[in-house]
Amino acid sequence: MKSNRMVRMAGIAFILGLVFSFQTTGLGEKEWAILAGFAILGFCAGAVQAQAILKARQGAMSKALRNVLVVLSFAVLFAIKGIVATSIVSHLQNTGDSLLVQIFFSIFGLFLARGLILGNSSRKPSAV
Repeated sequence: MKSNRMVRMAGIAFILGLVFSFQTTGLGEKEWAILAGFAILGFCAGAVQAQAILKARQGAMSKALRNVLVVLSFAVLFAIKGIVATSIVSHLQNTGDSLLVQIFFSIFGLFLARGLILGNSSRKPSAV
């Protein structure tokens, strides 16, 4: 089975997240649950982006609206990430290696969703 570039990049982000998580001290069950939540939030944002991209490729949505949806999904992802990271008392500070771990897990979910949903549909439809 041929994997696409987005899924490979998601795998790299996941591995980097794991590597940096070993450098972060004090990660317990609560922190890993938060990181899993960031990956799920990233997956949801990636799914919204992938659907917008597919609809724009099919001509069902304008490219400007597609761009607005992609940017808004990023904004919502990082706003929710910031709210969760600051409202729950944990060892995940928003600085240093801890911030990198949070970003890598969010990007993992984002790229995974885009890669799975878009799949090999990156080809432009024919003009027949």
